[in-house]
Amino acid sequence: MEAQLSPAPSDTVNHTSALKCKEFANFFQNKVTSVRVGIADTPNNLYDTPENSPPKLRSFSNITESELRKIVTQTSSSTCVLDPGSSKFLKKVYESLASTTLKVNNTSLDTGVFTTAFKTAVVKPQLKESNLDSTVLSNYSPISNLPFLSKVLEKVVFNQLNIFLNGNAILEKFQSGFKSNHSIETTLVKTVNHLRLATDLNQVFILILLDLSAAFDTIDHNIVIQRLEKWVDLSDTVLNCFFFLHTSLEETFMSVWRIMCLLNITYLLV
Repeated sequence: MEAQLSPAPSDTVNHTSALKCKEFANFFQNKVTSVRVGIADTPNNLYDTPENSPPKLRSFSNITESELRKIVTQTSSSTCVLDPGSSKFLKKVYESLASTTLKVNNTSLDTGVFTTAFKTAVVKPQLKESNLDSTVLSNYSPISNLPFLSKVLEKVVFNQLNIFLNGNAILEKFQSGFKSNHSIETTLVKTVNHLRLATDLNQVFILILLDLSAAFDTIDHNIVIQRLEKWVDLSDTVLNCFFFLHTSLEETFMSVWRIMCLLNITYLLV
């Protein structure tokens, strides 16, 4: 029982000094800051409302016990050190926790507010490639690990938002990333096909490839929220969900690193 209730990360852990932890935290923060400084100011027309605006998504729908049970079962069993017990154990005793878990999820959906525990992550540095020099900080990427139940609620929100986006044809037609039945392979197939068709017609073509450094880390959340409101037409409780998530993450960013350092745990860097 004790083994089941204790955190069980898959990687080997290594106790290290808080100094090394802060060194990583400062490096990742400074990297994001330096990238954002070089980004030009966003023009105001990014916030303009498109001509054909879809119906607004104002609120989430409550889910049933069977729907939540299915999501819990299908969610990866990876465990975060902030979890009170292993995810596998939670799944085994889920029926005893079903009503409470359902109430927490539906309360979040009704109010658009997530509990602070669901927005706190443990961040660990991970080598981009196994053959890279482990002493060079730029060879690492910060990987955030959220509590298991946080990922369950994230999936609940995703399912409802995805239905709205697909039902109103809001998603980019040629998007391949983070899209069901699409991947980098579908992007490559379509790109190669375009190039071959252009070649057959003796047309001139230019291929532009853009690689963004720390793309996800440097996203302007204010722009994201404006886009969700003006272009995706989220409002009321649904929009507040993203707004409160953004503000809470801003306020607790350093707390996330502090948790990691105070636990005095990091994953082996070699």
